[in-house]
Amino acid sequence: MKRKYDVGDLVVPDAILDLLLRCIELQKHVLITGPRGCGKTTLAHCAAQLLNRPLEVFHLGVQSDPEAVVTGSMVLRKGETKFVRSRFIEALTVPNCIIVLDELNRAPTGVHNSLLGLMDFQARITLDLEAPDRRVVERAPGVVFVATANLGAEYVGTELLDAALLDRLKFIRLGYPDAEERILLALGLPKRKAKQMTLMANAIREQHSRGVLSASISTRGLVEAGELVGAGFPLPEVFEAVVPAFSEEAIAALRTTVRAKL
Repeated sequence: MKRKYDVGDLVVPDAILDLLLRCIELQKHVLITGPRGCGKTTLAHCAAQLLNRPLEVFHLGVQSDPEAVVTGSMVLRKGETKFVRSRFIEALTVPNCIIVLDELNRAPTGVHNSLLGLMDFQARITLDLEAPDRRVVERAPGVVFVATANLGAEYVGTELLDAALLDRLKFIRLGYPDAEERILLALGLPKRKAKQMTLMANAIREQHSRGVLSASISTRGLVEAGELVGAGFPLPEVFEAVVPAFSEEAIAALRTTVRAKL
């Protein structure tokens, strides 16, 4: 079936991409949820590419000080303490910029509160009430936030998303793509091997959902497994290399699941 969009390796239904593009054009902020490695951030990149818009990505889950990432920080320059605006604040001033808030639920509550005024009719953020040159920054015309989040009890170190913040967002829910076999074929794997690996991945996910396996496998992990198979590594060892199972019981369950599809 011919796809509506040419977005490289991204494999999501056209309807989902249509929804995201429409939300961006209408200046509706979006939260994309779904399991790890299913293409949430890639989807935002593709939307920016299709709309020919600037894009800035902020990985809130890997920052030691997410609040400084959003607002800025004090630095010492030539013996004087000076406030330096963050890259995030600079992105707010770029018209039509798509700002990706990656792993939004890993940022502290203070960051979420800072976003409230930016996402509603006020379209502004207050940085410091005492310094006139950095009091208020207004969101430039066309700037839209696209946030991503992995939701679920298995994701530790996350924060609950406040109802006031969620009320400012539209929602797109991604699952694992139906065309994972095609992704593996694009790596150069034989059709039989690609189909076999897809069946193994789905079996692992099914066992994880039933509580038999303590871990699952993402599309990203499946692609990494495909690359290892392409390099000559055997299937059982490959899945053990990409699925985070560590106890003897978990490893035994993983081996049983994989070998059932050999």
